[in-house]
Amino acid sequence: MHRPVHIEESSASRLALRFRPRIVQAVVPARAIGAYLLLLGEHPLYIGRSDRCVRTRLCDHPLLWVATHFVWEPCRDAAAAFLLESLWFHRLAGEPGGLNIVHPSTPARSGMSCPFCMKGVVEIDLALMRRASR
Repeated sequence: MHRPVHIEESSASRLALRFRPRIVQAVVPARAIGAYLLLLGEHPLYIGRSDRCVRTRLCDHPLLWVATHFVWEPCRDAAAAFLLESLWFHRLAGEPGGLNIVHPSTPARSGMSCPFCMKGVVEIDLALMRRASR
């Protein structure tokens, strides 16, 4: 059985909301840039972002009727959304289940690389997470 995920990667407390189009449209502003986490109950299912419009991305998402809840965080630009998505990806990479297999892509023409992919950092972080969960 999966353990529940506690989402506390920034100073803002996040509330997981039911993942339904009318709820997404009610709480996510049009043209908002940001990262999101899809959940199946309390368990992480998918991490993503939109560099143009999180609302549109979520309302058209292939997991719309699979995931039960979503959490999203607005970001000032595509670079910040990529960094947050990458942080969540690396922090939750040790979770069993349906999480992303492919690393988040960088924003178009940004020249960025993932700061969390430094050699050894991921392995150390995952080892600490596994140790803490025992």
